[in-house]
Amino acid sequence: MALAIDRADLHTHTTASDGLHSPYEVVSLAAQAGLLAVAITDHDTVAGIPEAMEAGAALGINVVPGVELSTVADGTDIHILAYYANDRDAKWLDRLEGLRTVRDKRNGMMIEKLSSLGMPITLDEVMEAAGKDRRNARLEQASAGRISLMLWCAKDMWLT
Repeated sequence: MALAIDRADLHTHTTASDGLHSPYEVVSLAAQAGLLAVAITDHDTVAGIPEAMEAGAALGINVVPGVELSTVADGTDIHILAYYANDRDAKWLDRLEGLRTVRDKRNGMMIEKLSSLGMPITLDEVMEAAGKDRRNARLEQASAGRISLMLWCAKDMWLT
């Protein structure tokens, strides 16, 4: 089926990574917006794909399984969208786990840096601000009072 360019969203995030809505909610919102298709492209995880596929079948919207891969080259963050990968392949899933582990280390380094600059923050605070079980949450996207203000002030000044 051919899709008009304005009838699909091929880059969305769910609570499986740093999105605000569950996979079901993302698909439901896409259907409500009149889209014909929506891709679930969470950061370094395919955990939201099964729920999104079920939602798509129930709501009559095409769900494109995907993932946003994060890497760095020459100090520059690079994000690559991948679609229709074999999400049952053990090696592929291990590689995604490795990317999430790197993200965890990066978050820890950022927390240490903030603390050394007199802005104490803990990983528990970041996870609480990001929402339930958001291991894949990005530190700079946690948003709750003190955390949000600290990160907004510090990101460009000291963390980049």
